[in-house]
Amino acid sequence: MATDNLEERVNPKVRIIGVEPSDANAMALSFHHHQRVILDQVGGFADGVAVGICT
Repeated sequence: MATDNLEERVNPKVRIIGVEPSDANAMALSFHHHQRVILDQVGGFADGVAVGICT
């Protein structure tokens, strides 16, 4: 999982903000654990943003 991105290197003032449902939070957990997290289940509250695998 790449945490370095072009936008921040070109302009250090750029902030990347991600939002995800609390019951489909693979991205937040992956950043917290410094490795990819795969969820067994994801909630269906927000169809289309529920992510079980953050790549």
